[in-house]
Formats: sequence, C-alpha cells, structure tokens
Amino acid sequence: MAFACCPLRAAAFAAKGSPFVFRRVCNVAHVATSPANNGGTLVEYACDRKVWMSPSLEELSHSAEEVLTAAAVSDFRRAMALLQASQSSKAGCYDAVALLESAAHTGVADAAHMLGLLVYNGRGVARDKARAAELFEFAAGHGVPQATLNFGLMLYRGHGVKSDKAKAAEFLESAASKGVANAALILGRMLDRGDGVPQDKARALQFFEAAKLAVQPRQKEP
Repeated sequence: MAFACCPLRAAAFAAKGSPFVFRRVCNVAHVATSPANNGGTLVEYACDRKVWMSPSLEELSHSAEEVLTAAAVSDFRRAMALLQASQSSKAGCYDAVALLESAAHTGVADAAHMLGLLVYNGRGVARDKARAAELFEFAAGHGVPQATLNFGLMLYRGHGVKSDKAKAAEFLESAASKGVANAALILGRMLDRGDGVPQDKARALQFFEAAKLAVQPRQKEP
C-alpha cells in the first residue's frame, strides 16, 4: 500500500523496509549516532573501516508506528477543520470522510467516533447504521465518552444492532461515570420506569442528580 501523498507515512514505510548491514566482529574505536541515516549508528572500527549499522527491527517497528500514529492524528485534525469550514460543502465532507477513514483505520478512536456520526447521518458517505454502530463500539472501547453514549443509544433503540437495553444500560452508565450528562439522564429514566432494567427509583434519582451536576458550569477557583 503506497502513501505517496503523505511524507510521514512514506518515511514510516521506508523505515520498516530499511536494509540491515551485517558486519564482521572487529574492535570498535568510535561510535556516533546520526539522524541523517534513519537513526543509524556510525561505527568507526580500529581497522579504519566505517560502516552504517541500521537500527534493530524492534526500534524500526516502534519508530514506524509512532510516525504512522502522528500521521493519523494529523489526518483527524485536517478532517475536523474541513468539516468546520465546509458546513454546506459536499466536497469538503467527502474529503473529510477520506481522512477520517484513514485515521480510524490506524486506530485513532476520536476519528472512528466522528466517522461513525457521519456514517449514521449519511453526511459525505452512504448512511449505514450497522457500520456506525461498529465505529461507535470501537471508539467506546478506546475510551471516547461520547462514543460510549452513542453506542449505548444504538443498543437501546436497536439501530444497526440488535436491541439490548440491559447492555445499553452498561454503556450509558460507563458514559455517565465520565461526566456525560445525557447518558446519566437517559439511564435515570430507564431506572425510574424499569425500562429494560430492574426499576430502582433511588438509583434513578442519583443519576438525575449526576446529570444536573454534569451540565452545571464549574465555579472558578478563587
């Protein structure tokens, strides 16, 4: 897979494919590192022979992973800027979707969540509730609070997934614990009515209070 349009990705794959230099045992007189040789190490042997030693496979893989992650985060930020700047532009949405697809594929959870929202609403991409649910579930599993709420709602409503209110309550509670007011409010209503979960009015009240606290502006410290 080529990424000619992205120097960061090209650098990452170049690092992964860097040749290794096999060298004979010799007394080392001097060792120096240089960033100009993909992080290689210049070894000056006592016999006056200089050889570039490539980094280890583990070092290269780690470095490539960091570069790919940085590129994916960059794609996510560019996508968000495009979406903000092109509220009514279809072309901008299409470009943003492509960037989010790339970032989500690399594992950027926030990109997966945003892509899920676009897929759910059919903005810049065909509407697909099942795929949106998968993206929300992935992002929720990687700690994105709003994705946790959204996947909980998908489970509650049976959108894109089989309806499972008990499981939905688990995701809503997780989102509520991270300060998502709507999650606390919806879970409070479920508990108050016994909707898919055992009725528990006392616990429902706790979640209603948590929802209130989550939306109240924080007081500035003196």
